[in-house]
Amino acid sequence: MSGFLVLARHRDDAGAFVAAVASLAPMLEASDWKCVWSGDRAVALVRRARELATRPIIRDLGMVVGDLFPRHDSVAPLQMGADAAAFERQCRRLSADHWGRYVAVRWPTENTVAAVFRDPSGGLDCLSWAAAGVTVVSSNLPPDLPATLRPKLSLDWDAIGGLVFDPNRAADALALTGARALWPGEIWYDDPTLAPIQVWTPKVFTAPTSRPDDELQRELVGRVDACVSAWLPAASGALIEVSGGLDSAIVATSAAKLETLGPRVWLNYRASNPRGDERRFARAVSAVGGFELTETAMPLAPLDLDAWRTLSSSVRPPLSALALHRDQDLAARCAADELSRVVTGEGGDLVFFQAPTALVLADLVQSGATPLAVLRATHQVARWSGHSAWRCLFRALGAGRRQAFASQARGPWPALTERAVQCATSSPHPWLEAIDHLPPAKRLQIEALAACQSLNGDSHVARSAVVVHPLLSQPVVELCLQIPTFQLTRCRRDRAFAREAFSARLPPEVTHRRAKGEVSSHSGRVLASSLDVLRPLLMDGELARHGLLDRAQLETLLTPESLIVGGNFYALASTALVETWVSGWVSRL
Repeated sequence: MSGFLVLARHRDDAGAFVAAVASLAPMLEASDWKCVWSGDRAVALVRRARELATRPIIRDLGMVVGDLFPRHDSVAPLQMGADAAAFERQCRRLSADHWGRYVAVRWPTENTVAAVFRDPSGGLDCLSWAAAGVTVVSSNLPPDLPATLRPKLSLDWDAIGGLVFDPNRAADALALTGARALWPGEIWYDDPTLAPIQVWTPKVFTAPTSRPDDELQRELVGRVDACVSAWLPAASGALIEVSGGLDSAIVATSAAKLETLGPRVWLNYRASNPRGDERRFARAVSAVGGFELTETAMPLAPLDLDAWRTLSSSVRPPLSALALHRDQDLAARCAADELSRVVTGEGGDLVFFQAPTALVLADLVQSGATPLAVLRATHQVARWSGHSAWRCLFRALGAGRRQAFASQARGPWPALTERAVQCATSSPHPWLEAIDHLPPAKRLQIEALAACQSLNGDSHVARSAVVVHPLLSQPVVELCLQIPTFQLTRCRRDRAFAREAFSARLPPEVTHRRAKGEVSSHSGRVLASSLDVLRPLLMDGELARHGLLDRAQLETLLTPESLIVGGNFYALASTALVETWVSGWVSRL
């Protein structure tokens, strides 16, 4: 798995820094790590496995680690100011002129402390902690890190309760105390008197654009193509998922246009249930894209909890490994075929706006549309969402400032205790702060973008290849945030704007497809076959022991009959994954 590690000296402790650097010798001698910068106040290492690129800042003031792509040809040299105000300005410029999956670090000097900026996509994690008289900045917690440099960690049970309530919080603040994770788009200073600064947030890009549709659609196509091209250098071997849905079709047909020297595998998974078999649509995409499609069935085998346990050393629950069989299969294929990238269509539902909700009508009302336009849109939204026109109009006119989030939330899983539900009220993602003034559906879109940061987490395939989601690339996200939700959906169907934009390159059966693929029935059968291991895991586990799960409710819910009637497949699987992660940390702490 790729990664980076930085040690930064404190102003008045040169001896501690020298000793800390010396303790890294076994890591370097084992050849797993490579030193890319060494100075009298900082040292930086990257893992040799899938080595992260590095770019120095002019005058050797710092370094950018990871994938950094310029937005245009005439980009100024990378700079970093010596003081906090100058560093903030340069980070704003960096995120405006570039995009990618990176972390920028400014080395400490005699008069300034170390400073770190995590890119807005959140594709590369970034943690910081103090140990042995130095500051450590890293993309993860390396297992071979010397004991003296490891953080003093403990489990935060309130944060864990929030995770059980909403697993998407895996990408939020850590559920471990003793280390701090930077938020995407945040600057952090190695000085408690300097508050972190959120340089990039989605709300900055939500001012509606007045540009004509055809111009916006050409730009959307251009940005998607540019991002796919950047993520897929010609020499790289890549596995590209082709689910048969709209979003993966957009990414796959864009990738198919690229010249390539490395191997490409175009893969379709099918579930055991009829709606989970999307081969007809995936084959249509392969026909227009001109590539050979590999088809495989997802197994119905019981879950191997030990496979989840091998990921429990991660500082976050590995939510990306929730579909365990798929995750393991992707990792095995990447290893067997020496593929360095896995490319998905994840995130398209969010940026192109898939949710069938009357809140898009509320956005239209708040835009100042005429009563006649609202009336026409009401009937379209009613047909799309499956509700009456009166209900949609009532919902739109009554959408309050925070009602968008609360009304869209599902009720908690019955196995959760009151304590777990109360933990869900913890501080929100900084992207969700000060957005009450935005239209309700646009707020819903931002909330979904914050939640999908968990897609960047640890998994078996992430330890074998770089997993990229081009539709969540910063240029695509920023453009779609500018387009009102009623324009993205035309108030009549999901992702209507994107369907129009990419229609020339997609097969009609995909462009005009109404139903989405659905694998919950398959997931339910896998979970039902795994109850013999899930019941003791949850009934006797740490979550129940700490009052976050109700054992009496679990006794009722963890039966085949209850799964058939109640579903709750996602809640059960995600809770089991969190339990394996928590129990792993309990055994290590």
